[in-house]
Amino acid sequence: MVKKARAETLLLTIFSQIWPALIASLNSFSDGMQYGWSAPALQVLQSHNNSMHIEKDDEFWLESSFLLAGLLGLPISTYLTEAIGRRNTIHVGSVVALAAWCIIGFTNKLKYLYLGRILAGITGSMCYVATIMYLTEIARPDIRGFLTSLDHLQSTLGTLFIYSVVPFTPFYVHAVAGAVLSLIQVIIFPFFTAVTILFSTKR
Repeated sequence: MVKKARAETLLLTIFSQIWPALIASLNSFSDGMQYGWSAPALQVLQSHNNSMHIEKDDEFWLESSFLLAGLLGLPISTYLTEAIGRRNTIHVGSVVALAAWCIIGFTNKLKYLYLGRILAGITGSMCYVATIMYLTEIARPDIRGFLTSLDHLQSTLGTLFIYSVVPFTPFYVHAVAGAVLSLIQVIIFPFFTAVTILFSTKR
């Protein structure tokens, strides 16, 4: 009876950490989408049906701006994780990601597309650093490796998603999907946090 109770407690503890980990790593799915964005998206933007004029130099800089902004995001994320905490840093990153997807999906001006890519690069670094730290801190030692691997899994799935969706749907569809994921994280994530910390302090 005691063993059964302990097993049930263990399962409850693990379950209570998996769901917050999935929500916390949604930003990695979004970041994976942004990472793979340029390959399919630039082909669509260069099509005759698109009103935005894309030059060869723009192809280079739309990808490079994302990566360079990622470098800029590293010191920002380092500061924010210590100043406002891991959870709040993830929140800030989710809001920025939401803004980036809205800009990318609905702008018809190239300068705003650059802005969306820069914001995406910054939030990618912010969320990657903060999410790994958060998952490491709240996970039980026996499932810590599994929970932290969700970050990479979500990123890979995000890249596969962008390759699968952009060539076959209207351009705004993938951006709406990314924005919805970011919005879900912004709304739901706070409700998991207290429960997760409660169980992690009792492990």
